[in-house]
Amino acid sequence: YQNIHLIDNNAADVVAIFSGDHIYKMDISHMIDQHLEAGADVSIAAYPTPLKDATRFGVLQVDKNLQITEFQEKPAKPNPIPNRSTHALASMGNYIFNTDVLIELLNRDAALENSEHDFGKNVLPMALADGYKLQAYDFAQNPIPGQTGPNTYWRDVGTIDSYWEANMDLVAVKPEFDLYNNDWPLRTSSEFSPPAKFVHESPERRGQALNSLIAGGVIISGGT
Repeated sequence: YQNIHLIDNNAADVVAIFSGDHIYKMDISHMIDQHLEAGADVSIAAYPTPLKDATRFGVLQVDKNLQITEFQEKPAKPNPIPNRSTHALASMGNYIFNTDVLIELLNRDAALENSEHDFGKNVLPMALADGYKLQAYDFAQNPIPGQTGPNTYWRDVGTIDSYWEANMDLVAVKPEFDLYNNDWPLRTSSEFSPPAKFVHESPERRGQALNSLIAGGVIISGGT
C-alpha cells in the first residue's frame, strides 16, 4: 500500500509480488502467461507440500481447473489436495495481480482498522470473498532450460535451521538445486577476489574442507 505510487509511475498491467526469503528457480513469464490465459484477477504460485509441513504456509483448495475455492492461512489441520491425501497445496507467497485489482484491494484493506494488512491473512481472503478469480499456478510445471524433470526445488529459509539445510543441499554430489546449469546461469555479484587458499601442512595446522562451498578470498588454516 505504501508503494502504490511506484506502481502508478510505471503504468503496469500486472504486478508480480514475490517473497524475498525463498530459494528456487522460476521463469516468471510462464506464470504471467498462464495468469492471462486463465483470465485470472490474481494468480498464486503453489507447491505440493506434505501435510505435516503445510501448517507453516497458506494452503489452497482448488477445483479441477486450478481455480482457488478456499484459502487457509497456516491452518492447524490443512486440507489435503483432492485425490492426494498426503499433501496440501501450499502457497509459495508469489503472486501475480492485475494492477487495478491489486490497488482496489490494498486501498480497501488499508481502511480496515482490524486488518493486519497481510496478503495471506487479509487481502487474498477478501478477494476470494468478493468473487475475484484466484488461480493457482503449479510451480512444478515451470520450465527451466537445461533442467530435466519437473521444477520441484523450493525452500523457505525463514529460520536458521532451514537456511542451514538449504546450504547443505548445495554440497550434494548431484544437488537438486543446480548451480552449474549453463542454460540457466545464476547471476551473482562480480568481485575480483584472490583464490581460496589452504595454508600449512603440519598436522596440527592443516586446513581441510569436506562437502563445502569455498568462496574466493577465503584462507583456511588449522580448520576443518
